[in-house]
Amino acid sequence: MIASCRIVSVESTDPYRNLAVEELLLKSVRDDELILYLWQNDRTVVIGRNQDACHECDMDTLLSEGGRLARRFSGGGAVYHDLGNVNFTFLSVKENYDIERQNRVILEAVSAFGINAQCTGRNDLTVQERKFSGCAYYDDGRARFHHGTILIDTDLGRMGRYLTPSKSKLSSKGVASVESRVICLSEISSDITPSKLKEVMTDAFLRNCRAAGSSVCGDDDLPFDSREIETVRKRFADQSWILSRQISSSRTIEIRNAEGLFTCHLLVKGGMITDAEVFTDALDVGAAALMKKKLVGRRYDRAEIEEYCRQS
Repeated sequence: MIASCRIVSVESTDPYRNLAVEELLLKSVRDDELILYLWQNDRTVVIGRNQDACHECDMDTLLSEGGRLARRFSGGGAVYHDLGNVNFTFLSVKENYDIERQNRVILEAVSAFGINAQCTGRNDLTVQERKFSGCAYYDDGRARFHHGTILIDTDLGRMGRYLTPSKSKLSSKGVASVESRVICLSEISSDITPSKLKEVMTDAFLRNCRAAGSSVCGDDDLPFDSREIETVRKRFADQSWILSRQISSSRTIEIRNAEGLFTCHLLVKGGMITDAEVFTDALDVGAAALMKKKLVGRRYDRAEIEEYCRQS
């Protein structure tokens, strides 16, 4: 039963602080409430839980131009955030989690600007067959979140310079570049802005939740001690979390299956796979570990492994 809904809208543009607040909200969401968290990061590439930072992002260009790199809890692919983009997170316990309702909030919000959008693929929201929002998900056993981006007036030139997905991923989408696949909503409606979208999303959220009570809070009245936020922020900003572990691999293979693209760095000794590091844009955060389990201990035969992993 949903007794209340809470809107948390922050002005911070620090990606590590914003991800910390998201984690703390997940841990503290009550059994009878829904939370909508609205936030923005300034010039940041955020990679998925199981991605290789070096292969997803031109870090030299990003950092030299004053940008930041962050890694999130959820799976999925790399995204670019700037102040022309609004990030959203829906949080609730499992019993109150409703992906259709959550997507409906976004679709109703953009429709207020005359934009007719659709849910397509595994995690995209599109208009005119181009993506303006990508989503990812996380489940901690008790509660869940659904978060994503909404491109309003994002600098697509910077996005194209910073994001460096594999050519096989782009070809699977039938596009030549990252920016050719996406669209900013300001191209369709001159009325839409990040601040206006936050307002109509709040209204749509309250309308769809139908809760007896509601509350709104921002940076100054978050229900967490500032020291608690800083502790979690430091963990997200830690380079050992952001950058990938690398093994001394002797073989590398790419495998695409229904879950996504897997890049597998394999250590092969005596014809057997003795260790593996797996990177993927799969939405399931456990997919990389499961793929590694399938690979380690198998005889190395490239064609056989690729076929086995595609089918299983």
